[in-house]
Amino acid sequence: MKQNLFCILFFVTINVLFAQQLKCCNTIEDVKEILAGKWKQVNTESNQIYNYEFEGKYYGNLETYEAPTDENIVEIIVSCEPRVTVLKTEKGFQLEYTYMLGTSVSNMKYLSKTKMILIEEGNVEVEYKKLKH
Repeated sequence: MKQNLFCILFFVTINVLFAQQLKCCNTIEDVKEILAGKWKQVNTESNQIYNYEFEGKYYGNLETYEAPTDENIVEIIVSCEPRVTVLKTEKGFQLEYTYMLGTSVSNMKYLSKTKMILIEEGNVEVEYKKLKH
């Protein structure tokens, strides 16, 4: 009996630790609404800004900018725009990026109006903060 109880508690704990934390979102439209806008990676010296735009019903675009360091310099796009699709699977929400030569998928671990955590290729956890402008 104690062994069964231990196993149940162990699996519940593991499930809670790795579960997706998207209390704000129940639908793909909810995710797209919060995701739309400019995001910057936390804990990095990079000046890159990621701008998600969703105009279509099923997909959107991602532009990557190098943030200006001088007020007189305009933002510069530093990469081609992948098409972004928000997917809802049994694992939770995912972002699928489609480039000219292939695709990549990031799992959403956490999403709020100000913070996003993605599990990217190589099982790397990356945190982003939403910019107000």
